[in-house]
Amino acid sequence: MLAISGELELPTGGSTIKPGTTADYGYQHRSLTRSIYMPVFRNALPEVLETFNYADTGFVTGRRQRAIVAQQALAMLNHPWFAERATAAAERTLREVEGDARSRVAKAFLMTLSRPATPAELDGAIAFYEQCRSEVPGAKGEAQALAEIYRGLFATAEFRQPD
Repeated sequence: MLAISGELELPTGGSTIKPGTTADYGYQHRSLTRSIYMPVFRNALPEVLETFNYADTGFVTGRRQRAIVAQQALAMLNHPWFAERATAAAERTLREVEGDARSRVAKAFLMTLSRPATPAELDGAIAFYEQCRSEVPGAKGEAQALAEIYRGLFATAEFRQPD
């Protein structure tokens, strides 16, 4: 999602723990790097990662469990962090893709699922886009409608568990 939204921060080396941190209780994770570079504290795991089977920090784990559960899709549809990524992805698409809603929604499918939308998927997504867009006029409505398309695509099992 960070790569799709254009927000991915590439680490430049050194510690990723915020300067001045003296305890892990209450640590606020605000990083836009890949989770592998995030500091891991037993008492302050990032809330979002817990939903996605983050390894128990009390044990050495050679392999993370893989599972798809309803809570993951619900988190991707409702958690503010995911909404922010969808909004950023929509803004990026609006900046980079010239044309109409159809071309922008088609780009959203390519960026999230790494494949073109089927004609039925594209028609359904455009209908949803137009419904969302009608609720808020102007450019803001277009950005909001496209963000909703991204939120839906991020919540799909196809995106969360690629082959």
